[in-house]
Amino acid sequence: GNEVGVYNLWLSSKDPVTLGDVEPNDRAQAQAIGQLDDVAVLDADVGPADTEDAYTFTITHPVDLDAYLAYGAAAGYTLQLLDDQGATLARSGQPFDGELLPALDGFKIDPGTYIIVLGADFVDGPVSVILVAN
Repeated sequence: GNEVGVYNLWLSSKDPVTLGDVEPNDRAQAQAIGQLDDVAVLDADVGPADTEDAYTFTITHPVDLDAYLAYGAAAGYTLQLLDDQGATLARSGQPFDGELLPALDGFKIDPGTYIIVLGADFVDGPVSVILVAN
């Protein structure tokens, strides 16, 4: 049947950066994405034994950063954007976030290195994080 809903569509002239879930990838040993120029798709698997997956990335010019969850997403996941020192800059559910599922929408960031953290409160299983630098 047909499904009615809200969908996000990204068009890119480049292939997205894709990363599988490689452990350990917690805040202390975040998995490196490298330079984020456009789109990155990160496969994560969190649950009771592994409550966070973290990824570092570098931005070379000011951007509006979007971070969303793709297939497998449900309530119970959280997204956080940290600076390179680990200080929280944004988290899903803050006032600028109009999404039903965890998302960071159009968060302005300057050149530098950042960490995106996927957390699981009470859910278990694989999910994909989509990062978009606009």
